[in-house]
Formats: sequence, C-alpha cells, structure tokens
Amino acid sequence: MGIASQRANASQQPPEQDFLYRLAHDLARSPDAKTIADHLFSRAQQLLGADYSSLFLVNPAGTELEEVAAYGEGAESLNQERIDLQQDFAPIVQAFRQQRPIVERDWFNDPQLSARFRKRYELIRGVWVVPLLNGTRAVGAMVLGFVTRRKASAEEIRLLQILGDEAALALERAHLTEALRTSEERYRDLFENANDIIYTHDLLGNFTSLNATGERLLGYNRTEVLALNILQVLAPEYLSLGREVLDKQLVGRASPTYAIDMLAKDGRRIPVDVNARLLYRQGVPIGYQGIARDVTERRRTEAQQQESASVSAALAEIGQELLASFDMPTALDRLCRLAAKALNAAYSHTMLRESAEEGYRIVAASEGTAEQIEERQTLKLPRRRLARLFTRLAQGGIVTQTTKALRDPVIQRMFQRFHIATVLHIPLRRGSDIIGVLSVWYRQGQSLQPYHRQIALGIAQLASLVLANVKSIEELARANRLKQEFLGSVSHELRTPLNIIIGYNELLSEHSFGPLNPEQTRVLDRMSKSAKELLDLVNATLDLSRLQNRRDATVWQPVSLSTFFEELAVDMQPLRQHPNVKIFWHTAAALPALLTDPIKLRMIMKNLLANALKFTEAGNITVRAKREGSGLLLSVRDTGIGISPDSLSSIFEPFQQVPPTSPLKTKGVGLGLYIVRQLVETFGGTVSASSTLGKGSTFQVWLPLRKEPLPSATETALRAESRS
Repeated sequence: MGIASQRANASQQPPEQDFLYRLAHDLARSPDAKTIADHLFSRAQQLLGADYSSLFLVNPAGTELEEVAAYGEGAESLNQERIDLQQDFAPIVQAFRQQRPIVERDWFNDPQLSARFRKRYELIRGVWVVPLLNGTRAVGAMVLGFVTRRKASAEEIRLLQILGDEAALALERAHLTEALRTSEERYRDLFENANDIIYTHDLLGNFTSLNATGERLLGYNRTEVLALNILQVLAPEYLSLGREVLDKQLVGRASPTYAIDMLAKDGRRIPVDVNARLLYRQGVPIGYQGIARDVTERRRTEAQQQESASVSAALAEIGQELLASFDMPTALDRLCRLAAKALNAAYSHTMLRESAEEGYRIVAASEGTAEQIEERQTLKLPRRRLARLFTRLAQGGIVTQTTKALRDPVIQRMFQRFHIATVLHIPLRRGSDIIGVLSVWYRQGQSLQPYHRQIALGIAQLASLVLANVKSIEELARANRLKQEFLGSVSHELRTPLNIIIGYNELLSEHSFGPLNPEQTRVLDRMSKSAKELLDLVNATLDLSRLQNRRDATVWQPVSLSTFFEELAVDMQPLRQHPNVKIFWHTAAALPALLTDPIKLRMIMKNLLANALKFTEAGNITVRAKREGSGLLLSVRDTGIGISPDSLSSIFEPFQQVPPTSPLKTKGVGLGLYIVRQLVETFGGTVSASSTLGKGSTFQVWLPLRKEPLPSATETALRAESRS
C-alpha cells in the first residue's frame, strides 16, 4: 500500500488512531532526539493540552537524567536540567525507577519535592511523567506540566504510555541511525584519507571506487577510473598474475597478499603490496576490495641493502684473492680479472708508470691471447698524452670516459677498434703519488650501474694497499735472498779453513809432529771440541741456506729402514758425549721399503738424535720404526731433561733454543729442529713432539709410503712461476 493511500485511510480513522498514526509517521522520520522531542511534544500538547513538556535521557553512567529538550512559556529557563537519580525524589525519578507513569495533581505541594524544584518549577501545578522504555530498560522520561491541577483519566494514561514507548523506539532508531552515520563517516574518512590506495571493482575487474590517495598516486580522477579495468593499471609482466589472483580468490584459493607494480597515468611504475578480499551481498560475491600499499621506499631501501651487500661481497672476494698475491705480476693479473668480474665489464687492463721514460705501459690484462698481450705490452703512452686523465684522477678519484667525449684520436681509434662505449679509470696510488691506472672497459650494450662506482672506489683502495704490500714483500724477499746467499757463501768459505784447523789439530793430537805433555794434550782437546762445534754451526747454516734457496734436488731411492738404522748407529758413535747414555734401535717386522732421499732422511734422524743426546746426561734413547696408516712412523724417545709446555710450541721455529731447565749445559743456534721440519714437509710428512719436564721427550716423524716420487721443490716453484 502506498503512502498516499495510507494517509487517505488515516484521515478516515478515529482521532486517537489518527493521532498515533501521525505520531509514528513523524517519529520514524526523526533523525535525532531534538526532532523527536519536537514531534512528541507537539502531539502531546495537541491531544492532552499540556502547558509545558520536557524530555530527559539517562546519562551513559546511569547516574543522572539530563534534560535534552523543553517546551512551553519560559521553557528556556527550564532547559538543561539535571536530576540526580540517587538524591532527588521528584516524581520524575519515581517514574524512571519504577518504570510506570506517575501523575501528580498538585506537584507544587508534594512534601517530597525539594526546595530547588519548588523554586525552579513554581508555575507548574500538575505533572504527568512517563518512563521511556526500550524493552525492559528505562532510557529516559517524558514530563508533561500543567498550570492547573489536572487529573489524568485511564485513557490518557494509556496514551501517555504509548507516547513513551513510541518515543523510546524512535530514540533507539535515531541512536542507531546516528551510529551508522558516524560509522559511515568514519569509514569514508578512513577511505579517503588513508595512506594506502583503496579501491573496489566488480568481478570482471571494472573499477567501482578509488580513494583520494589512489587518485593522487595513479594520476586518474574518479570519473576516469570508473572507465578502467584493474588490469589496465597493472605493469605488463603482472597481467597474468592479476588474472590468476582474481580467478583464485573467487574460489577461495588465492593468497590475500601479493606484490605487483601498478602503472600511473603518466607511465610511472608504482611497486605495491596488495591485500584483497571478496565483497559479498546476501552471501553472493559481487566484487573485490583491495588495499595497495606503496612500497617504493621499502624497495629502494632493499635495493640499497642488496647493492651494499653486493659491494661488500665483491670487495671481500677481491681483497681475499689480492692479499694472497706475493709477487707483482700475479697481483696485477688477478686485479684485472677480478675488477672485470666485479664491475660486470668486458675487459680491464692495468697501466703502470715506467720511471725511466716517464711513460705508461700496459703490464696486465683480464684476458687475451699471448699475441694480444704482447701487442698491448709494446704499446707505450707518453705521460703528456695522459696528463689530462691523471689530473682528473688526482681531483676526483674515479674517472668515466665515453667514446664521444674523447679528444685523443689514437685512444679514440682504440676505443672504436674494440667496440668500447665507456671506460672506468681507477687510480693506483703509492702514498699520494698515482703510479698507474686500472681501466675497466664496457662494450656497447653493457651497463655501468651506480653501485659499480662504490666497488671501483673500494678496488682503488685495495689495489693500492696490495701493490704496496707486494712491493714490500718483493723487497723483503730480495733482501732475504741476498742474506741467504751471503750466509751460504760465508759458510762455504768457512768450511775449508775449519777443516784444515781440525786436520792439523788431529795430527798434533796423534803426535805426528812430536810428543806432547799433558797440558798440551788438554789444550788440543779443547781446540778440537770448539772447532767441531763451529763446524757444526757452519754446516747447519749451509744446510739451511740450501733448503731455503732450493739448491739441493731430492734424489728418490727405496730405503730399507733396518739397514738404514744400522748405518745410522755407526754415524752416531762420535756424537755420544756421555758414556751413561745408551741408544736402542727397534724396527717392526716386515716393514716395506721407504721411497725417500736417504741423505735428507739421514739428516732428519741425525738432527733428532743429536738433539736427544744433547739433553740426556744419563739414561736411554730409543729409536723406533713402525707402520702407521699409509706411511711409516719414526720416533726418537729420550729420558732427558724434557721441554716445558711454553717452549714446546716453538721448538720447530728457526733460531729457537729451549731455555735451560737443569744444570746440563748445551750449545747450538736452534736450527736443527727447524731443518727437520723443512725436510719432513719436503717429503709430504709431518713432525710432532711431546715432552714431560724431568722425564724426557719424544719426537715423531710420519712419512708417507709412495710408489712415485713427489716433484722437487725446485720443480714445484718453476711450475708455479709458469702458471702465474
């Protein structure tokens, strides 16, 4: 039935029904408490003839009734009344608490009326109060006042209750409407002012809304957006993902969050993380709502972190390899190769200054055949031709050149010959002096990324440090070679006069030149002992020089250890200084022959035995040989003074002597055990020691059993040099 028909029917109804109909109609259209009060009091005055009317609502705490509207002559003075539900005893409180209408014919003379109410409402005599009930809960009270003593009939009380119920219902409806409006405004405010792009589209992807942030970032106004499909604002590579996500979400299988790039109206790419959900109406999906968060800054930060990690990793790799270089050619070749790899370039080379000509020559390159390398090395560039480049290097640190910007026709032709588009020049310094340049070449189509400059700066620092380090190492190696050559030469020259001295001393001791008295014999013995000690020192120094200069080639021969021990026992007889020391020799049965250099093996064992004899005044020295794993284990155990734990870790270092721990006096320069270690490592074996102070020491040498000999140290060095 239409509204016009309802009004026509209402006009034919009895006055009471017409009143209630019109009241319900007006209250249903009232958006707030003030409008409700207007309609309510208008109808109450019309039907009941009230002179005054007020509407009270309970506060949120439930402690007071607050007046929200008042009507009648002088009603403005009555407005904003507050009634304390705990202390005031006016009929209004009684009606509210008891949830029933209260009629007072002579309110002014009510003994319970407080002086405040009596003074405030002195014009009112009769009062009718009806509670506003929302179900079983009182939400307020409506008060009608009369200037005369007015008694209410039962019918009027019934109408009064209807007014209260209708008012409570209307107030609840207005409250819900206001809450909904507030919620919608809050949602609209959040929608419009959110920092994220918020949009909706139908099941086909056609936009149905877009917030202000979306308009600003995408550059479309709302009219333009409503003519677009969601797929039209996706970057091309994300179209298939967009379709897949929409299809999967419709069947509830898609992840709610995914990363894409959106396209703005001007073509800008906006990286976003999207959280989307289906929209339903009566249980049926009707579209999608998406929240797209702009992650440009996060992506930029992640890219910067990734670039920093790449820079650190590249420099760590370069530093590790460069610091393992101990000669200039190897360091320069590695520098070129590593720089080209780290900077994603086609090629790199290094030019160093030639002090004699004050020009520059290419000394290393990342790639090329032997002919190409030779051709590059013959190319000399005078310093004047590179003056402009080195001036820029001194000012800025890193210089980038392009083919178009070159002024030197020779260099320009070289660029064109190798199809070079860009070159990055990195200075190589020695202190503040630029001694050369590392040039990294990019062909056409290769990109020079911004973070490559950071790597280049790191390479410049690392390269300068490593080149200075290599130069120092080479100078130290040169000085060491000179020292070893000097020691070897001096030691060799000292042996001849020492042997002559020892020989004549022996002839004198044997009375070859006549008889000697006891004092002369003692002097000759002391001379012989000192000369032999000096000869041992000279021999040890000469052995060390030969080892370090790799002069003695290793002669590999099969050696029977039982026979070797027999011969070694004879050799050790002259070295036995103390008659109270016995040497025992033990060889395990069925030991295989050891492929080794017998002279160097004899040197190893003699040094170990000499060391044991030196520190054993009385007791035993036991020499053993047995099979252990894939090799043979040779051990020398003594019952001498032992070695302290602090000294044990350094006894195989050169010129290291064990501090004296007993009255036993020993002499030497600390080269014997160092020579042992060098020789054992030449064979591919290991040497170790254990000791207990006051009880003795044990030295163990493990040597591998081999069918084929190892290459000599000289051969290994030559091979390493040919590879570098």
